[in-house]
Amino acid sequence: MVVLALYRISCGLSMILCLVPLNWHWRNGNIPAIALILWLVPYNLCTWVNSFIWPDDASLLAGWEGGIYCDIQVKILMAGYTGIITSILAIARNLANILSDDNPIVRTKAVKRRENMKDLVICLGIPIYMMAVHYVVQPRRYYLYTISGCGATVDKSWPSIIIIFIWPPITALVASYYAALVIYRLHKYRNRFTSILSSSTYANKSRFMRLFLLAVILLIVFLPASVYTFFLNISDEFLPYSWADIHGEGWLSIEKIPTGNVIKFDRWPPVGVGFLVFLLFGLGKDAVALYRDWINTIGIGRFLPDRLMARENLHARAFSIPGSTQDSTGSKGKAVDLTTTLSSNDDGDYPIWPASH
Repeated sequence: MVVLALYRISCGLSMILCLVPLNWHWRNGNIPAIALILWLVPYNLCTWVNSFIWPDDASLLAGWEGGIYCDIQVKILMAGYTGIITSILAIARNLANILSDDNPIVRTKAVKRRENMKDLVICLGIPIYMMAVHYVVQPRRYYLYTISGCGATVDKSWPSIIIIFIWPPITALVASYYAALVIYRLHKYRNRFTSILSSSTYANKSRFMRLFLLAVILLIVFLPASVYTFFLNISDEFLPYSWADIHGEGWLSIEKIPTGNVIKFDRWPPVGVGFLVFLLFGLGKDAVALYRDWINTIGIGRFLPDRLMARENLHARAFSIPGSTQDSTGSKGKAVDLTTTLSSNDDGDYPIWPASH
């Protein structure tokens, strides 16, 4: 029960902490990062809720079978895991394109709109496709596990490779290619890196490198896991595909699988991803500024020290008159665009292992 309590606390905290980076990425229109969080939070939420419905083997065997609730959830879980990987792919692709010779210096609205559409297709296309065609290779409604709850079922026949098994490793491999391309181009353009970023939507080195670090760390985890899982799933002998056998009388059956009160291990990595997202994007200057806005909005800010709320800087800016500053020689200097300066210095169950029939 200690492990269960730890999972509930860490999973719940992981979801809450993702809200700050989500807010920040939403303001900046970073579709791949938004998609990553929006795939991640529902995935964790499903298992978190399940841990209260089926907390032990006894409640699993004697309790609710999860009708309709699990029918919907298995589709979310199936798409969510692959959605995390496709979002990583979109992040790595965008970073590689920023350092590309073909990257336009001036990004018109049409160019931005086209790039946003590409991001949406990459982040949502394959996961939605998997949800839509899963029924073709779904031999029964779902499995029920202790604590972890609903689990998707996948038939052990050749169409399952094309429909389900192949996509996580393919997207992870493509994402790895783009990550390697970023490393190559970082070396190639190391002397022009800052000037290149000045014309991109990723305003500075910090923002760029945090996104790149996020993609690399997640690939280190998800690439070997997805490749290993793929070969594990195809290692057994496949059965001939039969629509009639898959969707026969037994399709409505729900198999309950006691786990000895153990959480399925594939439910832990998404929890860790939530903490990683927060560590990289929830502790920078941009996030701290957001916290201050929230504190001021609810009226607590006036009770906190000026230094904590950075009010001394705001007072200094209030008395800075454009065009009136002077250098040490007494000559007038140019007014500084504080907004630009600040923004440029921001730190700025289809689980991994789908069940076979």
